[in-house]
Amino acid sequence: MLDNEKKQVLENALLAEKENLCYTTSGNFSMINRDSNLVAITPTGKDRTQLSYSDILVIDLDGNILEGPQGFVPSSEKNIHLSIYKARKDIIAVAHTHSPYACVFAALGKEIKPVLFEANRFDFRCPISPYRQPGSQELADSIVETLGEHGVATIMETHGALTASRKSMKDALIKAIYLEDVARTYYRMGCLVGLDNVETMSLEEYDRMMIACGKKEY
Repeated sequence: MLDNEKKQVLENALLAEKENLCYTTSGNFSMINRDSNLVAITPTGKDRTQLSYSDILVIDLDGNILEGPQGFVPSSEKNIHLSIYKARKDIIAVAHTHSPYACVFAALGKEIKPVLFEANRFDFRCPISPYRQPGSQELADSIVETLGEHGVATIMETHGALTASRKSMKDALIKAIYLEDVARTYYRMGCLVGLDNVETMSLEEYDRMMIACGKKEY
C-alpha cells in the first residue's frame, strides 16, 4: 500500500539527515496520495538509517494506522501533517526539520527574511507559527493558520522548521534545504550589521519577479 509514497518519504528523510537538516530520530516526513487520501509517514522514535521503506506507516486522515510493522506508531507530530492535508488540498508532502540556522530563528521567535533570491524556493515567505505544545492539535492549528491559503514554509517558535510542497516529497525537502541556506545567510548578515538592520526587497517586488519569470506557484 502506497509503496511509491513510502519510498519517497524514506529516501528524502535519509537525505535530510545527510544534509544536516535533522539528526537520528528528529524531524518527520510524510506524503499523501490524493486519490485514496491515505498518508505515508515516518514512525516516531526510530533511527531512519535503520529503516526500510516497508517501515514507513500508512495512516488515514483520522490518524488510524492502516499499515506498518507491529509496535511502530506514526510521528508524534502527525497532527501537523494531517491538519495541513485537510486544510490545504494543494499540498501533497510535508517536511518538518530541525536544521541548525532555522532553529536559531525558531528559538528567537523571528521570521526568516528573504535575503537571497533563492528564497523563491519557498515563495519568499517564512513567518513564525506561535508556540504551542509539541504534538498537540493546538500546534497543528497554529501552523495551518500561519501557512494560510498559499504558504509553503514556516518557522515553529522554539521548535524547528516546516516546509510543504504541491509537487513532491523531494520538492518539500528542497524547500527545507533552501530555507536553511537563506537562514544561514540571514544569520551571518545579522552578525555583521544586526538583524534589525538587514534590508531586503518588498514581498510585492519579489512576487512581480516570480510572475515575470513564470515561477509563481499560485
